[in-house]
Amino acid sequence: MEENFYAEIMENLSFYGKEPKPDKAVEKLAAEIRKELEETMELYAEDHPEEFDLDEILRFDDALLEELVDRVAYVNILEKVIAGDYKASKIPAEDVERAYLNVIDTMFELSKSISPLAGFGKDRLDAGCELLASFAGIYWPLETIITSDNIEAFEDYIPGEYYDDVVMGRKHAIGALRHIEGDVCAAGAIVYTIYEASEYEPRSITVNHIQVYEGMRGQGIGNSLMGRLAGLAAQQEETLIFVDVPIRQYENEKERDEEAVLENFLDGWGFSFAPVISADFAIKPSECDTKKLLKFGRLDAVPLRELGDDRAGLLGEFLNDTNNHMEGHVFPFEMYDQDVSSVVIAGGRIRSVLLFRRFENGTYRCEGLRPAKNAGEDLLGLIACSLEEWSAFGDENDFVTGTFDSEEAMETVRKFIPSAHVFLKFRGVMPWPDADEVLTEEDWSRLREAIGLSDDKIPAEGLDDDSMGKEEIKLIREAVKG
Repeated sequence: MEENFYAEIMENLSFYGKEPKPDKAVEKLAAEIRKELEETMELYAEDHPEEFDLDEILRFDDALLEELVDRVAYVNILEKVIAGDYKASKIPAEDVERAYLNVIDTMFELSKSISPLAGFGKDRLDAGCELLASFAGIYWPLETIITSDNIEAFEDYIPGEYYDDVVMGRKHAIGALRHIEGDVCAAGAIVYTIYEASEYEPRSITVNHIQVYEGMRGQGIGNSLMGRLAGLAAQQEETLIFVDVPIRQYENEKERDEEAVLENFLDGWGFSFAPVISADFAIKPSECDTKKLLKFGRLDAVPLRELGDDRAGLLGEFLNDTNNHMEGHVFPFEMYDQDVSSVVIAGGRIRSVLLFRRFENGTYRCEGLRPAKNAGEDLLGLIACSLEEWSAFGDENDFVTGTFDSEEAMETVRKFIPSAHVFLKFRGVMPWPDADEVLTEEDWSRLREAIGLSDDKIPAEGLDDDSMGKEEIKLIREAVKG
């Protein structure tokens, strides 16, 4: 290990150790920046004035910097004790891990002061992400990309409805790894979906789920996972991060408390929320007026099973022809429910499909509705066919869930299945600041100086051999090892 590993990390954070000389020009510039920032935050500040008081933000940021100094100093002490030979030092893995993670967590906390996606906040975010990678290179990984090869280790943190999505690459996931009593364990996961930019929408990342092992909450694991995701978004300018929080009634106080913790966590990362109508829906077939719908008849729609031995090939051909419309990925044929999924055949080929999967808990999920162009009647036939099959194969307590991919689809379902439940939710977005609102390291340093805060307490280098003698190192080694 390089003795001044942490010194290098600190040097990369060029906003540390600066001592700009105060003069009238600097004070004027600081006042102008401060005024612009306060004006930008004015509307939101009406509801949350304590969160957007610039003096308070600067002073809280300063307290975090002091905390960072202490945590970096402790890591430097560990480096001296380890002296390049971790195994010989006999320091427990949990202690080394915790020391570095405390620094990383503070880096991520510092990145949130204004925005983690741009300016000096991004510099801090990048430093935290780089330290995660550096630690993995020196010791062991603290996180991993979840794939089909390792997903079983994280199954407690990934809901069933997302499990196969992650396996198939329709969604992505990062897992947290931590030492517990000497063993490396899965400690949490974040599941997310990437939507590439289109003609109408910028590139975005939606957080589908985040969960941390209950016995390790409050130790920065959630911060680390969100920090990695923010770092991913920050790599490509203007990538938005969304998260949806359902509006629902709580069954008990524990649920309410967990929701409050999640909301505070997301608020800390700068998500701004607004109520929206969810594109998600839930249908209970037993509540549907099946007779009314079936008066239109199934038309040409038939269950997928009736296509015979050729059905897998026919469906694969259809999905290839439609350019894998369903989120760019398609499940293996055997994952689709053969009874409730329905198709329309024309000329020996599939013209339209309505595909479902069934989960172990009895819930169905709509995986794709693809009616042919200029074949609106296909939609009614597909819905009627699937509902009729539910009455034969399903349970009265079954639910069907899905996501509308257009307003037209939403209106169609509302019209023909009025018992469908469409939910309200709070949609949060981590916004990018406008270009003229981005604060650089130099801007932030000037603002700090304007209210009397100094950067000279932040060390630019780690401890060197002259800072302590052999006897001090021996005493520290004994103290660290306990």
